[in-house]
Amino acid sequence: MAVSCGPRHNTLSESEIASGWELLFDGNSLDQWKDFNGDSLTQPWHVVDGCIQANGDGSDLSGYIVTKKQYENFILDWDWKLSYGGNSGM
Repeated sequence: MAVSCGPRHNTLSESEIASGWELLFDGNSLDQWKDFNGDSLTQPWHVVDGCIQANGDGSDLSGYIVTKKQYENFILDWDWKLSYGGNSGM
């Protein structure tokens, strides 16, 4: 039996919620995201195994995504998988 004591991904603690934190990605939906200079999120962005992923065609055709809401103060915490020679764009 394995037990993890670390924080769960894509969740907020009760104290974070009480402090007004907002979760921008819940591991299932891209509702909080849109294309840069757009009103909605278009292809090729989708969710795979709890991760935000583009088709990975190896070009900039994937476009840039941004949050629908603009934030003045934020903390970004993320993990990523990237193929050799790739560019996260971050």
